[in-house]
Amino acid sequence: DQCGAASLTQSGGIDWGTHTGTDCSTPGIGGAGNTHASRTGFYELNRMMEIGRSHLPSNTWLQGQLTSIMNINLSCNAWFNAGSNQLGFYRSGGVCANTGEIAHVFDHEWGHGMDFNDLTFGVSQPSGEGIADVYAALRLGSSCIGPGFRRDGAVCQNGFGAGRTTCLTCTGVRDIDYTAHQDNTPHTLTWLFFSCNGGGGFSVHCMGQIYSEAIWDLYKRELQGAPYNYDDNTALEITMRLTFIAAGNVDIWHALNSAAIPWGGCGSNMGYMTYLNADDDDGSINNGTPHMQAIFNAFNAHEIACQLPVVQDSGCSGTPNAQPVLTVVPGDMSAVLSWTDVGATEYQVFRAEGALGCNQGKVILGETPLLTFTDTGLRNGLEYYYVVIPKGSNEACFGPGTSCEAVIPVATPITPNPTKAPTPKPTPKPVSTGGSGRWYVRWGTETCVQDCEPVAGSCGGLAEPWDFLFNTVTQCCQIKLPYKHLGWCEETSRVNPYPGSGEWYIDYSGTRCVRDCAPGGPLDTNNECAGIIDDAWVPLFPTAGACCGTTLPWVDNELCESNSDPSSTGTNKYYAVNPGGKCLRDCDVGLGCARVTGTSTVLHNTIAECCTISQNWVDDMFCASRSINSFSNGWIVDGTNPKCVQDCAAGSSPLCANPDHDSPSTRIFATPTDCCQTNLNWVDLARCVADSQGTTPPRSGDWYVDYTIQGCVEDCVGPPPCGGLRENWEFAFPDRASCCATVPWYTSC
Repeated sequence: DQCGAASLTQSGGIDWGTHTGTDCSTPGIGGAGNTHASRTGFYELNRMMEIGRSHLPSNTWLQGQLTSIMNINLSCNAWFNAGSNQLGFYRSGGVCANTGEIAHVFDHEWGHGMDFNDLTFGVSQPSGEGIADVYAALRLGSSCIGPGFRRDGAVCQNGFGAGRTTCLTCTGVRDIDYTAHQDNTPHTLTWLFFSCNGGGGFSVHCMGQIYSEAIWDLYKRELQGAPYNYDDNTALEITMRLTFIAAGNVDIWHALNSAAIPWGGCGSNMGYMTYLNADDDDGSINNGTPHMQAIFNAFNAHEIACQLPVVQDSGCSGTPNAQPVLTVVPGDMSAVLSWTDVGATEYQVFRAEGALGCNQGKVILGETPLLTFTDTGLRNGLEYYYVVIPKGSNEACFGPGTSCEAVIPVATPITPNPTKAPTPKPTPKPVSTGGSGRWYVRWGTETCVQDCEPVAGSCGGLAEPWDFLFNTVTQCCQIKLPYKHLGWCEETSRVNPYPGSGEWYIDYSGTRCVRDCAPGGPLDTNNECAGIIDDAWVPLFPTAGACCGTTLPWVDNELCESNSDPSSTGTNKYYAVNPGGKCLRDCDVGLGCARVTGTSTVLHNTIAECCTISQNWVDDMFCASRSINSFSNGWIVDGTNPKCVQDCAAGSSPLCANPDHDSPSTRIFATPTDCCQTNLNWVDLARCVADSQGTTPPRSGDWYVDYTIQGCVEDCVGPPPCGGLRENWEFAFPDRASCCATVPWYTSC
């Protein structure tokens, strides 16, 4: 705390006191750092870390210490610094309140830290502001981000210029419920592109507004409306679960180009798709998910859903529809919960505390197949709130939660009335003192362990009452750890060496597919193994071809398969090369061989096909011959003389072009006649062909005037009366007499 240090020593616990002041004012005990901001921040940030750990038990950031700097002598802002892993909050000033005294601001900045430290390390794109708002809103059950931020009581504004929307009642910085704005209209990609540009590009808060509204819609409207009709607590916890899982896999929440409108969420790592994957209960979203329609409706209202896969709710068969009845009895620093049986696979227990009661995000205490749960380590005299939600065969399967029940632990426990307490649900098999040998999940290692002791090998110690026991490790892995590949989970849980599945997965860096196995291991017979994949979000395929066709559709399938095979010598298919205007063969050794290096290369079965399709701007004969480092023996225009020359190696024949013609713009003809007629039509055809072939042209029988001898000569080569070949501009006559008649002044004609 920038106001000073805090220190207090008391017996029987520490009471820092309370007061109504702001900034550096204190209750008069605990030192200059015992401020409202320090006390509020310590409490609220620890609650957020606790909630985060209950959803993401293996996230290392949530296990560590987070430093918060309070009462920085500035105003109107707060921040998260990823480099130092610190939060900072400012004192009051101007129209702004102390940001360290507002729970929403703590949770928002914490949300930036969670975003930076989830599975996709770094800030999510195109803006991390939306997910930070979502974490704060779900934690406190309010769409108004930072209520009381403005000391003047003014309501918030969203957007710029014509796109600016005014909040109805929120005195914070934003409201992510579009119905809480005066225009009462969902904010969409269209709004972003045409109404929310501040002159220097899109605002990060505008970009975040779109998807944060979609997630709030999912919680408040879609899940609580038909056909789901979830109560508020169940809808909130479904949305909390989806968000903690999905947000960690987001690279970019939605498209950032107007061409994507209205389907701005089709990327596999975009918000819509990651929420579907988080909601999935059987490993494929193509056959629907339990709440797919709700997710689609929420994201589609903001133009950030996708038309595929086809929207359909499916899965979670057998999940209870009945609401359990919860009873909570106080104990000494504890609470004993019991509830009626509705036939659930297990029951998830949630706890909250504070002025909001159950109207806020809660800590997941655990799951149990029993009908009772004891919460310990509580503070006597403090009120706690509980909700129990029945679950189906998968973590995505939610039945209706119980009503919210409050309890205040007391030093003298109250003995429950046995006539009113529900009968505990019996476990399928009694647990002996040595353990049942059955399997339960160990969240810390994300494996299943056996209910046995001593702790060694697959024995994880005796199960706790809330641990659900399974007869086989397969059942435990499938139900409790569906986000892990089954083979990995089974063998790792058994503490057996796991060589990998031997199946194939995508390697984007190499635009190829590689095998799921350990390099140099027993399955690595062809140097195809690239490492073992344990996360089920990475799909595995039985063959390299299936992997290539599904995950790299923009790469030619045969090329991808060849790239995936270290022993491959190429596809032996043909591809275009420019400059050069030719086609090469994808091979290592041979005439015209060169391996493909591009990822968007189109392959062809023959040179002719390649030249016709991929080099359609190049003469086919030129392309075909140059592709095998040869010549076509066709005919091309001689650039020096009015004749055609042959396309052959210079010097190999007097008729060959010299130098060689290597320009892809060269046009080649099959015969000298075709060449002369097409490109030298101003030259006498017979003369052009003869000159091209190095022969004497045939006599035409025509006569023409030779002004140099003042007479007429025959159009031929040889002794008189031949006068040489007639030029095209010289008029032809059928005989000498006709020719001489045109020049009567030449008396010797």
